[in-house]
Amino acid sequence: AELIKSARRPVIFAGGGVILSKASDALTTLARKTQTPVTMSLMGLGAFPGSDPLSLGMIGMHGTYRANMSTAECDLLIGIGVRFDDRVTGKLAEFAKHAKIVHIDIDPTSIRKNVSVGIPVVGDCKRALEILNDLFDPDSIAHLATSREAWLGKIAASQYPQPVIV
Repeated sequence: AELIKSARRPVIFAGGGVILSKASDALTTLARKTQTPVTMSLMGLGAFPGSDPLSLGMIGMHGTYRANMSTAECDLLIGIGVRFDDRVTGKLAEFAKHAKIVHIDIDPTSIRKNVSVGIPVVGDCKRALEILNDLFDPDSIAHLATSREAWLGKIAASQYPQPVIV
């Protein structure tokens, strides 16, 4: 929670584990509450509303430029129910190289399997997100909209165009 509060350029990376644990509502609450953009793996598509202004679309080799560039430039990456496979990370030494990485997953063998993780959280995605959401009272996160204004502005700018939703 403290890393989320202090990050200037955070990104949430949601995977199939969010869907399997029925944690979409908790994910959406966290993203909106903390003004954190969300990218999704192929298996995570649908975990977060694609029409939401915080949605970056899919990440990886078949993902959006917006998702990949935001992840490359983030200072905090929160992986939730993801595997960090090579179709997402590409060259590991270059993947989110400026970011502290938090990985939430129910399978302890998935954590640190492919990427170096600063904060591992082993547990059900839904429960972990509910606990995390409870740690953010309105007073403790009032500054986030202002502190993330430049980051969200850069993402919204034409440099990172929003995917067209048909």
